Amino acid sequence: MTDPCTGNRSAQEVEWHDVQALLRWGLQPFRHSCVLVITFDAAASAARLRTWLGQQLGSITAARDDLYPRANDVGKATNIAISASGLARCGFKDDDLAWFPREFVAGMSSPRAAKVLGDGGNSHPGTWQWGHGAARADALLLLFSNDPGLLASSIRAAQAALQGLGWTDAIRTWQEDYEPFGFRDGISNPAIRGAKSGRATWADGATVEPGEFVFGYADERGLSPVSPSIAEHRTTVPLPIVVEDTRRKDLGRNGSLLVVRQLRQDRVAFDDYTQPQKDHGLLAAKMMGRWQNGTPLALSPTRALPALATANEFGYADDRGGDRCPLGAHIRRGNPRDSLGQDGRKSLTNVDMHRILRRGRVYGAPHCVHGRYLERGLMFMCFNVSLSRQFEHVQQTWINNPRFAAIDETDPVIGNRCTGHDRFTVGYSPTADTHSGLADFVRTVGGEYFFFPGLTALRAISNLVV
Repeated sequence: MTDPCTGNRSAQEVEWHDVQALLRWGLQPFRHSCVLVITFDAAASAARLRTWLGQQLGSITAARDDLYPRANDVGKATNIAISASGLARCGFKDDDLAWFPREFVAGMSSPRAAKVLGDGGNSHPGTWQWGHGAARADALLLLFSNDPGLLASSIRAAQAALQGLGWTDAIRTWQEDYEPFGFRDGISNPAIRGAKSGRATWADGATVEPGEFVFGYADERGLSPVSPSIAEHRTTVPLPIVVEDTRRKDLGRNGSLLVVRQLRQDRVAFDDYTQPQKDHGLLAAKMMGRWQNGTPLALSPTRALPALATANEFGYADDRGGDRCPLGAHIRRGNPRDSLGQDGRKSLTNVDMHRILRRGRVYGAPHCVHGRYLERGLMFMCFNVSLSRQFEHVQQTWINNPRFAAIDETDPVIGNRCTGHDRFTVGYSPTADTHSGLADFVRTVGGEYFFFPGLTALRAISNLVV
């Protein structure tokens, strides 16, 4: 938040003791994990479901400094998220849900979201394994540990506690340094200012304000984003009063909105397309924007350099023609940095208003069998306080927008091909090198929008007055 007198930014004191741990830390030391997708039983009463939620409070891991996970300490962590359908099953009425973002209430499988996110063709919600229709996701339990046996016992205990209340789909995930296509991952991710954790992403904008990812605090514009609220009479749990309407309580404070998308990655199709080029991985690197070891093409366009494997302080303002990093490369679309318009610093400010906090993990078979890879992909997870301004903006305006940089293409790695955009161009005309016939290298097979409440808000939900 900027001091109006000095112009300097001061760290906001986030109430980390009330924030769930995944949002702040990512829980990377807990490399073994599981996404437990929960569908509440139609016969389970709202009262029983709220009781179950209340029982989870004792196991939820907060983001307190003294709870920071260390790799050498055997331990576990549990976090929870609830979708709009889950809140409704717990007793939230339409009038209550009206105070949440409309994108959240409609859900990720809605026709609107499918259009915005590009979920058509092979990624249409009707083909999903979960998150649509009878396989809706009412809640998530996110389980983490650095001990696989301890994680397995957590999964069994969670499933036992849900008997008679619903059924689960346990999707095992792992924290890995490389994503399933073989590229180093997790290099570019914003850090929350004042969080004392996270990796810096840009020399002139290494951290962003808490209000970009946590409700109740100022964002990059110095404003506090509108937070989900609840009528005062609906809960007896002490919550902050909404200043604009003292008849309501701030349910969102210390929480966030969690985007979860299960993305199946077709390693065979990706390798079949890129490896026959016999260019030592150059085409794959150009499509991604980095060499497989992480070296950005913006800094080294001809070869991977070990010294630049985690480099992230670079821009594209001096490469507007895409000579080093193609204009439509995946990481250039996902984070355009200083390349939007002619003013690089204004571009950085603009991009910061659309950042997301990624917390994804790999799922699926970790090895190939008989030389062929089994199903594997990314359990994409990210935090934001505005689905439309942040995650959906990145997906619609940058990733799947054929007009991005005026190249009439979509993202060459994760773009959906149902619109007919199946090419990737390197360089400008008349020397442009066009690669056509791109396949659906990545397919959406599940997903939903979730409310990731603070601990006090979770207590309020479990004690809802009906």
